[in-house]
Amino acid sequence: MNNPVLRVIVSIIQKIITIINVVLILIIVLNILNIVLLKVQKRDYTTFLDYTYIIIESDEEYFGYNEGDFILTDVRRSASKEDMVLFLDDDNVEIGEVTVIGTEDVIIESKGKEITVNKESIIGTVVAVIPVLGSILNVILDLTTLWISIGILVITSIMQTLLSKASKKINKEKPDLVKISQNDTQ
Repeated sequence: MNNPVLRVIVSIIQKIITIINVVLILIIVLNILNIVLLKVQKRDYTTFLDYTYIIIESDEEYFGYNEGDFILTDVRRSASKEDMVLFLDDDNVEIGEVTVIGTEDVIIESKGKEITVNKESIIGTVVAVIPVLGSILNVILDLTTLWISIGILVITSIMQTLLSKASKKINKEKPDLVKISQNDTQ
């Protein structure tokens, strides 16, 4: 059976499975990277390539951030007046706007009040706010998602192997020239 339509269908399915596998591998790598960084760094936030992030858990009434917003911060960039920063306040990661910079302390407006913190308590300066990405990352960077991704990857890899064998079998079948010539003479 040397059916060109069947070959095209098998080829399309193989490409779709390959794309699914790449996405699943990305999810698995991100999860493992996140787990390792959290274990190694032993903090409430992870730092990777001099950047850290937080995900807004509830609507921020003071700065207009919404639940699920992804806040990316540069840990190398020093804060200046009116910059949005992440800082530690009693071991909690908070977000606020720098209002005054002193020699050792910084006054930050956060949640409608001014807080004086040591410059060392500033984690980083906000460089980007990406709406909704935080909600997506909360789903992706979940242990359940990791296990489901691994399971689906195993299943799709098996399917891909079976399709590859079927494709080779389809391509190896040679046309029966005797039957073709008999059909042509009739």
